[in-house]
Amino acid sequence: MKHDLSIYLIAGNEEAYIERCLKSFAPVAKEMVVCIARGSATPDKTEEIALALGARVIHYQNKKTDWPFIDNFAEARNLALQACSCEFQAWVDADDVMADDGVATAEYAIDQLIQRDGHLVALKYWVENAALCPLREEISRKGTCEWRNRVHETLVAKEPSKMFGLDKIWRIHKPHGYKKASADRNFKILEDELKGTPHALYYQQQEYFLSGQHAKAIESGKRALAFPDLDETLKYDVLLNLGRCHPEESERLKYLGQAITCQPERREAHYYSALLYASKGQWVKAWGSARSAISLPRPTTHYWNLQEPVYRWQTLDIYRTASMCVGNTAEIENANKAWANPPKITLVHATRGRANVAYQRRFQWLSLAQDPLAIEWLFMVDHDDPENYTPHGAIKCNPGGIINAWNEGAKRARGEVIIQMSDDWSPPRNWDAIILNAIGDTKAEKVLAVSDGHRQDKLLCMAILTQSRLKKQGYLFHPSYQESDGIYSDNEFTQRAYDDGVVIEAKNIVLTHENPMFTGGKQDEHFRNHNKPEHYERGKAIYEKRKAENWN
Repeated sequence: MKHDLSIYLIAGNEEAYIERCLKSFAPVAKEMVVCIARGSATPDKTEEIALALGARVIHYQNKKTDWPFIDNFAEARNLALQACSCEFQAWVDADDVMADDGVATAEYAIDQLIQRDGHLVALKYWVENAALCPLREEISRKGTCEWRNRVHETLVAKEPSKMFGLDKIWRIHKPHGYKKASADRNFKILEDELKGTPHALYYQQQEYFLSGQHAKAIESGKRALAFPDLDETLKYDVLLNLGRCHPEESERLKYLGQAITCQPERREAHYYSALLYASKGQWVKAWGSARSAISLPRPTTHYWNLQEPVYRWQTLDIYRTASMCVGNTAEIENANKAWANPPKITLVHATRGRANVAYQRRFQWLSLAQDPLAIEWLFMVDHDDPENYTPHGAIKCNPGGIINAWNEGAKRARGEVIIQMSDDWSPPRNWDAIILNAIGDTKAEKVLAVSDGHRQDKLLCMAILTQSRLKKQGYLFHPSYQESDGIYSDNEFTQRAYDDGVVIEAKNIVLTHENPMFTGGKQDEHFRNHNKPEHYERGKAIYEKRKAENWN
């Protein structure tokens, strides 16, 4: 770093994150200041870890001495800010990491502060678990800024004209899932605030909405909307949330309509209207709302609460789905052109009798992908399955059966990597990038061995392979395993991959198999039929015979 920069943060009991955070931001830090703020909670090893990594540790003392967590974020952050000795300071959270090009971004931001005689620069902040990328005030000059608000605090310049923003991502928020304790703490502080302020009510409804307490979110949201001075961007968020969680359809549509009126240049309310109509099978209305959404470009105004997936892929996806359901082939083709051609990864999803479950599983995987538009998803269903797969764009297989479906899908796959998919798998965030990185050269003959979260043996319960490997095999699974409903097909796939020396061990990658045998969940008719004892007997016999004949 060519400029001296202080990194400062506040931390409660953050031993799970603090080492990762400090090491991540070390390349830009002349000094690191960690302000311990945990109220009356029993200390963990956060302070010990921070000191070992060379940080200077200070302490914030609660006024609410009986609270087992911080009682005022702004005061604690101000204490940490004032303890910084460098001319420039940047704040982070304990569960943040620096972006890959963070050093260059920090240097550029400080260069701009100097050139513009600025006091505070805002940078993009990628909130990975919420898919938000707001512009947040980040790097300040010593003595020119201060923090305000006890919770959902904000860094402000004492001279507002000395602040500006840059369209660059500097840090990434990466908690290990939803932090319920943090939400409970925020509720407590908000309740302790002066009741009836629109700012506090907005954040209260947001916390309730995100934690699934919809009745309370509706109550707080309505109270917030009663204030005419509620910021327009916050109002839009409240209306969206009410339009997504209200139990009555007419009320949901009313609030989404008000959101459209509030900020007509944004897509989100149109998108959620399309989803609502789609959930009711009202595809003409869904198509109309989706068309309205897709006609709107990304706003030129920066909205900190802009929902990135809605602009990246979700609107396009619901528009393509609605176009299929109303039979608009021209628009289907137009929508398809926006997807990568050819795709990087193809998921071949064989399903039967679970149309809704299968569709929701696809949405989950695409939502957790780093690049959803580079993924091809092929639903393969039996020709005699009575369920409606029009929204899926499903391909019907005749003859049917799970092996026939997977093999037919593999033939059609255009991705460099093919993944065998069924209804009961969950991925980690950025699974597509993780898999592609682990495979490396996708032109080579390779099979990726991942963990299913349960088994300790070498069985590859999910086939992940390159096109070269598929070509070598001639199929995804040998057709004879259709007689056993696929049982033991993965045993042969595994054995041959290891025999041919094409397996890449990547058991650190966990794609969780939510099979009822592991989870104890309800076993439906299709699951029970698949796992009949006679299928295991027949599958084992096929496997042993083919192995004895050297797989010929």
